[in-house]
Amino acid sequence: TNNSKITFTWNKNDEPDMLGYQLTINDKDVIFIKDNTYDYTVPKSGEYVFRLNAIDKAKNKSNSVTINTFIKLEPQDVTGLVIEQDKSSRTLIKLSWDTPTEKGIDHYIVKVGNTWEDSKLISDYIKDTFIEFNIKDEYEHTYFVKAVGGNEYESINAVNVKKAFKLKPHKV
Repeated sequence: TNNSKITFTWNKNDEPDMLGYQLTINDKDVIFIKDNTYDYTVPKSGEYVFRLNAIDKAKNKSNSVTINTFIKLEPQDVTGLVIEQDKSSRTLIKLSWDTPTEKGIDHYIVKVGNTWEDSKLISDYIKDTFIEFNIKDEYEHTYFVKAVGGNEYESINAVNVKKAFKLKPHKV
C-alpha cells in the first residue's frame, strides 16, 4: 500500500503497576505511549524495525515484540500506456493506461516534453485512466504519466510513449 499512516494496536496489559509502553522505531526514535494504540506517519519509503515493550512503574521493560518490514509510500508505476489518434478529428489524441490493481491511487499527472523534469504539464489531476487532448503540430512528442497516491507521493518512474501524428488527411 502507499498509505503513510500506520496504526499500531496491541492487547492492553492490565497489571496494576503498568506505566505504559515504549515504541522504538529503527533503534532511534523512542515514543512513550499510555494507551494500547498509536498512529505513526512514515516519513519515507524504506526498511523499518518497530519494537514494543511494556514498562512498569519501576521502569522494568517486558520482552520486545518486534516487527521488521519494508514500507513503500510511492504507488506502483503506471502500466499499459497507449496513445491513439481520433480517426474523425485528427487533432484529438487519447492517452490511456491500465487500471491499477493497487489500492490508494488518487489521481494521475500527464506531461509532454523530453524528460519528466523539463516537461510541460498537460494535466496535474486526472481521476480516470485516460485523457483526451488536442495537438497542434505533426512533430514527434513524448508523453509521460505518473500515478499519485492518496498520501500525495508520486510513482517513482514516469512511464512514457513517443509518437508523431499526421494532421492532414491522406491523399485520395
